[in-house]
Amino acid sequence: MSFDPQSDSMYVKIKDGKYNYSNEKDNLVLDYDKNGDLLWIEILDISKNEDALKNLIYSWKIKDEIYIN
Repeated sequence: MSFDPQSDSMYVKIKDGKYNYSNEKDNLVLDYDKNGDLLWIEILDISKNEDALKNLIYSWKIKDEIYIN
């Protein structure tokens, strides 16, 4: 996990792999490989989106995967 204060973003590495595409909703960006495996989670404007971080942590505890509807 890392934080970039210049972009106010938090990055969470899930696993190694080659990036293929992203799925973005609101301030969450999920990066996937060609097989659809989740590689990275990026939370934009993290200082303004504490709820996004709380929801991410809650989802992680409850589920093995994170879904964006």
